[in-house]
Amino acid sequence: MRYAHARAARLGVPVHFMQANAEETDFPDNSFDFVYSSAVLHETSAKALPRILAECRRVLRQGGVMIHLEVPLRAETADSYELIRADYETRFNNEPFWMGAVSAHYAALAKQAGFTESHAGFQDAASGSPQRDKVKGMFGNENKGAHKSWYIASARKPRP
Repeated sequence: MRYAHARAARLGVPVHFMQANAEETDFPDNSFDFVYSSAVLHETSAKALPRILAECRRVLRQGGVMIHLEVPLRAETADSYELIRADYETRFNNEPFWMGAVSAHYAALAKQAGFTESHAGFQDAASGSPQRDKVKGMFGNENKGAHKSWYIASARKPRP
């Protein structure tokens, strides 16, 4: 964060950086138009995830949008090998919420937190279409043409 702050200052960009508990920030209600996280939710817990989404809704202005970028693995589309690797991440790689995060129904959780227009799905961040014979899956297995780059969950806070 110190580096990011120094870089922003050097570029003349007025950005405030802080490290805080995403479940309970000190920001006033309706403070932001946009809330974004990148590969954060899988680092939380089943207990924290709904609280984080509720906090996002609280700090967003009416019509505001939240977007959470997450790891590309999804349990419902994973093959057996990917599920075994995911279980390994959970048990032995200090990722206790890995399986919970890749199994979570983010759109439904966002709606439960009071959001509307809730969506979740893959965002293809590749510069071109995948080539079936060259693209590999997350753990080296063949992708079979279904290029999955990042998983995105987004929602909009309702307007009155």
